[in-house]
Amino acid sequence: MAAVDVPEKFWSLSATGWTALGSIISALSVLALSIFNALFLISARRSARASEAQARAANDALALSRESNSIALSGSQQHQRPWVGLAVTPSVFVVNAMNLAPPAIEVGPVKIDKDGTASATYWVRFKNYGESPAQSVLVRASLMVTEDLKDIEAEQLNLTKPNQDKSIGQLVFAGGVAGWGPHLYSPAHG
Repeated sequence: MAAVDVPEKFWSLSATGWTALGSIISALSVLALSIFNALFLISARRSARASEAQARAANDALALSRESNSIALSGSQQHQRPWVGLAVTPSVFVVNAMNLAPPAIEVGPVKIDKDGTASATYWVRFKNYGESPAQSVLVRASLMVTEDLKDIEAEQLNLTKPNQDKSIGQLVFAGGVAGWGPHLYSPAHG
């Protein structure tokens, strides 16, 4: 075999110089790659923060949209439901002889029987001011002779309970006026 002639220097660098140059280039490439990775991580962090901000904004917009839809639905339901109230006449004093509308509430004289039980007759006129028919409209009244406010409050709570028996009461169409009475009320008769 013939011996290969290896030069001592190649482009003015010895083997040790070339090894050192290779190490420097490797170190610079590692440094460049580290800088690139650091910049990439900074960019990714900024993108993540921007995405989180967008997600929060989208979540806030969704919450506002739900609230707006809820308000619109509630308003629509309020507009469509029946609203029943007293059929109020334009004048406080009503004279039936003049063919004016009767008052919303008429109460007959209070009568006391031989046992001391008080009773009275009453008539209530009400109107559906809403857009839909009102079902099971029921008027309840109470005659109380007491000085105890707790008794009055308890009776108010009792009278304002919803009508559970849907078979009782009247159907009042939108804009319709109806009456309830005359009824005899006494504690014994309810």
